[in-house]
Amino acid sequence: MIMGNTLRDKLVAGSPTVGTHFLFADPDIPEMIGDTGLFDYGEFVAEYSTFDVKLLYHLARAAQCGGLPLMIKLD
Repeated sequence: MIMGNTLRDKLVAGSPTVGTHFLFADPDIPEMIGDTGLFDYGEFVAEYSTFDVKLLYHLARAAQCGGLPLMIKLD
């Protein structure tokens, strides 16, 4: 099942969005951010953290579980 992109929907509608940045390389963080319902998107700032492909997968999975569109800012 493919989830809808709520961030894109808001941008297309011209609605303002609120997001947050996080540096922690822990998949629980984006899920908790999403569960709060306070933010339209989250951004993992990977340029200041260590990561590998497996971690990025788990971050994306956890964000999806929390209903949080996720951006990953690499170097």
